[in-house]
Amino acid sequence: MDLRHFRYFVAVAETLHFGRAAQQLHIAQPALSIQIKDLEEALGGKLFHRTSRKVELTAGGKLFYQEAKAALKAYEQAIKVGQSALKGELGVLRVGYSASVAYAGILGRIMHSFRQIRPEIKFELQEQDPYRLMEGVQNQAFDFGIFPAFSFDMSAQISVLRLESWAPRIVLSASHPLADCQRMTCGMLRQEGFVVYAGSEFDQGTSGIRQILSYEPEVVYKAADMMMVLSLVSAGVGISVVPSAIEFSLKQPGLVFRPLADFCDHIDISLAYRNDRNEPLMDQFIACVRDEVASHQYRDGKS
Repeated sequence: MDLRHFRYFVAVAETLHFGRAAQQLHIAQPALSIQIKDLEEALGGKLFHRTSRKVELTAGGKLFYQEAKAALKAYEQAIKVGQSALKGELGVLRVGYSASVAYAGILGRIMHSFRQIRPEIKFELQEQDPYRLMEGVQNQAFDFGIFPAFSFDMSAQISVLRLESWAPRIVLSASHPLADCQRMTCGMLRQEGFVVYAGSEFDQGTSGIRQILSYEPEVVYKAADMMMVLSLVSAGVGISVVPSAIEFSLKQPGLVFRPLADFCDHIDISLAYRNDRNEPLMDQFIACVRDEVASHQYRDGKS
């Protein structure tokens, strides 16, 4: 018994005429009769009452008709879903992101752009620290990671697409002795204690700051999220280094943000993904992100 038998039976059940059903199915009537007989033998009973003048479904045949029709519909739906999924028209994208990316609006902007062209796609989102994001992309727990990737050594399997570049900002309490200093240098901060964002046991929160300052910072507190970093700085516990986007998205009373006069580089915010995964949905998402980045730069007058 297979789906062919279901199709043959449904055709006869809906026409109640073996001749017309055979024409619809493009097979000979004797062959159709044999297939229906085989189906009845497999099921262990009669599906039709047949006379020389009419064909009727038995009570069991009526019940089997509903189930056979549902089975065929499910089969056809499965084919459609499979075809759409393989074309990248359906599916789920697992995206990990760092907190600063969400605060700055990058994540929402990218998702909005992709949903304009693929509204049926679902997103599974998870906020993580950059180290766990990099690990998740590597072991395929995430399809994509969006985070500041400037302090990572990428493996050959990982590709990155730069989305934006942010300048670092020193954030201090408004009551800090250096708060009125408009021109701040890395050397001026050597004696300062830092509040760092360390989102996991693998991340001590100092690698990015060390790269910016060119020396090992003295850590006075490790916070698990960016809001806590800012709250501790506002309370005078220490100072910190944050992306410039935080100045505008999470600015709080009692804080001042200062650029570093002797650090001219920027922090790249990147989309990371495995380049050895040949999946249409991922390819479409990458293409959409590239278009969004180009469009955003054009709107900002950077093209």
